[in-house]
Amino acid sequence: MGSPYGNIEVRGARENNLKDVTLQIPKRKLTIFTGVSGSGKSSIVFDTLATEAQRQLYENFSLFIRSFLPKYPQPDADAIENLTMAVIVDQKRLGGGSHSTVGTVTDIHGVLRLLFSRVGKPSAGGAIAYSFNDPRGACPECGGLGKKVGVASDDFLDLSKSLNEGAIQVPFFGEWEAQAYTLSGFFDNNKKLSKFTKDEMDLLLYGKDRKFKTKLGEKTINLTYAGIIERIEREIAANRDGAEGRIRLKANALVDEQVIDALYRASQAGVRVEVVVRGICALKPGAPGYSENIVVRSILGRFLEHSRIIHFSAIDEFWIGSADMMHRNLDRRVEVMAQVKDPRLTAQLDDMFESAMDPATRCWELGADGHWTASPQEGHTVRDHQVSLMERRRHP
Repeated sequence: MGSPYGNIEVRGARENNLKDVTLQIPKRKLTIFTGVSGSGKSSIVFDTLATEAQRQLYENFSLFIRSFLPKYPQPDADAIENLTMAVIVDQKRLGGGSHSTVGTVTDIHGVLRLLFSRVGKPSAGGAIAYSFNDPRGACPECGGLGKKVGVASDDFLDLSKSLNEGAIQVPFFGEWEAQAYTLSGFFDNNKKLSKFTKDEMDLLLYGKDRKFKTKLGEKTINLTYAGIIERIEREIAANRDGAEGRIRLKANALVDEQVIDALYRASQAGVRVEVVVRGICALKPGAPGYSENIVVRSILGRFLEHSRIIHFSAIDEFWIGSADMMHRNLDRRVEVMAQVKDPRLTAQLDDMFESAMDPATRCWELGADGHWTASPQEGHTVRDHQVSLMERRRHP
């Protein structure tokens, strides 16, 4: 079967149970491989065509980039010709949670919500109004699931027992999770759950944002929870109270609409926001009355930087972490952030931001129209951010 657009040609394919298979696959037509189990469908589609397509694609990258990519061996075949780049949808189950969709898995969900919020008529509001992952955009009944799901506490609480007697019987809780309630100090561990007051039961079932001390080995540690957006809101409040608010963020990508909306609120409250992003950025800086206090820079140099740093100036907190501001990081992975308190280390982080935001630093700046412009302009003094940092470390 031919095609006016040409054919993908496979000659002498011998992957797995294939026996010198030769065939032509027409381009721009729907081709279906059928057969009984073990007949070689996956061997020809995935192990031969898809593998070779990925291998050819990755050969276009530099050796440095290829060192981070999966390794694909050349399939066992005499020849594979006219093969173009392929989009591979394999037979593995999709990861993620109950809120995962094609949009969230591919990270275009946040960008689409920003698009709807800006051009949709009538508009439902900001990007968050189109998010089923946030209470402000999700259906209040189903929470964005599309169906109402509830938890019957009677199934995992034995009200006739105390916490010390094992009243919590959640089958998937590990030992540490089960003990966290008794270690918190918030409850009378010998009190029967049937005797708990409403406030005590609400705290047991729904409590959050609480601090407590516990032992880890021989050491006593403080456990608490505070999210990124909560920190941004604190900076806004501090700025409103008279402190000089400024948020500095360095990451590879910024597309999570909840973080973006929080930064917009900070800008509207008068907080200066300075973003250094290496890759995609869905935030729109410099819009009058909306984001005029936001500056976005991209710095590309000799080295590929992967640091993620946040500095909240008014509350004087530096944080470093593993996550970019993307759905795959914030919604579907376990990521870590740690506060840096050592003055020597915070000085180094502050120095990195000062260097990145220096007017003479060679960079690209994102405009309100969505276009990147080289900075500084021709004829002005130019400095290299990475080279300057290395020189400072060599000659402190």
